[in-house]
Amino acid sequence: QNQDRMSKYEPFSFGVRWQVPWGKHNPPGNYEFRQAHKAAKDKDIDSNSVLPAVTIRDPFGWMGSMCRHHYTATWPHDEHRHC
Repeated sequence: QNQDRMSKYEPFSFGVRWQVPWGKHNPPGNYEFRQAHKAAKDKDIDSNSVLPAVTIRDPFGWMGSMCRHHYTATWPHDEHRHC
């Protein structure tokens, strides 16, 4: 837990970022890209101090989970038929 981050933001965040400063769909391998392309609120974050972690789930279990708690994801589907 990152206490400084928890006090700056909400206590329930535990200091964990939900994505890397350069965005979760951008390539991490290019140093210049990581430094130049950051979200506005992350411009002061040193990209070399971030360790991206990727987890992989079973696709069918993940799809069911996304139907129950879709977070910020949206897609065209019938919740009664497909979830």
